[in-house]
Amino acid sequence: INANTPKMVKMPSLVGYSLRQAQSELASQQLRVGKLIYERDLATNNVLEQLYNGKPVEPGVELECESVIDIKLGLNDADSVAIVPDLSGKPYSIIKDYLIDNSLNLGKVYFDNTVVTLQDSLAAFAYRQEVTLPKNDSVPRYGTAVNVYFTLDKSLIPVKDTDETDGQTEER
Repeated sequence: INANTPKMVKMPSLVGYSLRQAQSELASQQLRVGKLIYERDLATNNVLEQLYNGKPVEPGVELECESVIDIKLGLNDADSVAIVPDLSGKPYSIIKDYLIDNSLNLGKVYFDNTVVTLQDSLAAFAYRQEVTLPKNDSVPRYGTAVNVYFTLDKSLIPVKDTDETDGQTEER
């Protein structure tokens, strides 16, 4: 039996929560994290505002299940440098959450010619990533978008070697 109307859920209050708490609360309400938007504040990753379709959304408002909620977060200049994780070999299905866990946004997504169907895209793995830094910035900051390239061809995924003398990992 299919419902004629989509399941509705109530928007929780996220203001004052940490990013991790907000992620958990949205997931428990069957809502999804959209874009992370940072602005100057004393506390890094403190939720300042919750947005639906680019506009503030009040707690208690009913939204369709699986709606995407953008989160406006505080950013202290002293804590603003993000570490971009290596996404090589990670499946498409977890990339966005993986980036959000690192206070980054998923930018553009590219699929090579091995990815043809929806099933292919769900099975694809990251093989390349690009971070575009704003002008006058030499390091990625929280909220930076990471463009990711996907393939089904595992030979394109960089192989990592560990140098046993110093424990460093290198791509080849």
